[in-house]
Amino acid sequence: MRYLGSKTSTAAAVEQIAGMLVRVTETPRTFCDPFGGIGAMAAKFKSRGWKVTIGDHLKFPHYYQSARIGTSSIPQFRKLKEKRSISAPESVLNTLNSIRPCAGWVTNKYSLERKFFSPANAEKIDAIRLQLDRWRDERKITESDYKFLIASMIDSADRVANTAGTYYAYLKQFTRRAAQDFKFCFINPVHGIRGKCIHSDAENTVASGEFDVVYLDPPYSARAYDAYYHLPQSMVLGNADGSRGMAGIPQRPLTRSEFESPRTAEQAFLRLIGKIKAKILLVQYSNNGLLGVDYIRQELASRGYLQEYEIESLGYTTSNGSRKQSHSLFVLSYV
Repeated sequence: MRYLGSKTSTAAAVEQIAGMLVRVTETPRTFCDPFGGIGAMAAKFKSRGWKVTIGDHLKFPHYYQSARIGTSSIPQFRKLKEKRSISAPESVLNTLNSIRPCAGWVTNKYSLERKFFSPANAEKIDAIRLQLDRWRDERKITESDYKFLIASMIDSADRVANTAGTYYAYLKQFTRRAAQDFKFCFINPVHGIRGKCIHSDAENTVASGEFDVVYLDPPYSARAYDAYYHLPQSMVLGNADGSRGMAGIPQRPLTRSEFESPRTAEQAFLRLIGKIKAKILLVQYSNNGLLGVDYIRQELASRGYLQEYEIESLGYTTSNGSRKQSHSLFVLSYV
């Protein structure tokens, strides 16, 4: 999925630095990512043998994390197999891809009123969403199975979404990507030790244990992720009541982070780092973010031995210009 702030382009470099600082032992090295998003950074650490704890305050990233980090293989859907005589998981794919389309709120609000999806694809998404809820309500799938399937549905829908990368706007004409037929595909779990996935804010996530490495990648701007990704969030919640405007943002109270406001970001950062128990703290931050890098440098320098790296990241842009952004990676070794 295309996601603001995804660290796919820098994950390998960050894991390499962490790996040099924390030696391999008989017990797995531990890593915590409290601003986990859809899990790009945590996936790299998990694939390299780390035991990962990951969190996010939004529900739809938590489902992604549960599907990719909280499990290491595609579920076998044993309860569904017992109750429906269905040979999972291949038959689950076949069942969902052959389901009869039906029009629901995705079709009405985000296809007929707004061109986020073609009508045919929106009707397929609506039908699958109803089927997944039915299986859960009838206890034919576990809660873990349900999260995996919902995350897979959102990931599959994103592949045919008529957007430039977020759900804050749709394109005027259906692109070649959006004109393709929707196909339900399983999301790919990351192989490795099953991680712990926490649906909560960053403070609660870092306070959940002691770690070898804590990695902080707080939001850089005042953009509310819940607004930019309101539709995937609504797909998890099950409705988009009171959707309004061109983007169709629902009227529910948007979940915002204190890091998305210049008034509260600095105090939120201080509270957060005060709750960390770790050997190494990594802080990756944009050089033009709400928190100034000078401020971050000053606060971290008094707490241990501080090193700083400059790394290039691919950022989100609505223009045709370069997506490259300069980030500072602060590495604090507690002494």
